[in-house]
Amino acid sequence: MHHTTRLNTQEKIEAWLSLCDITFNLMKDNLSKTEFLHKLERMREEKVKATHSILKGISRTAYAK
Repeated sequence: MHHTTRLNTQEKIEAWLSLCDITFNLMKDNLSKTEFLHKLERMREEKVKATHSILKGISRTAYAK
């Protein structure tokens, strides 16, 4: 999907944070406290794994030179 709207950096950040707030509130309102905490933990674990993978790839290219 292509959007023709042009946003400056601050507007992009505010839009992203609004989406995060919406997602957070939807999860909080529709999940039990235990499910909500497990969901947040899984999301964090996925983010840590993705970051680790990126950093591992960067370190390989840095040492390959």
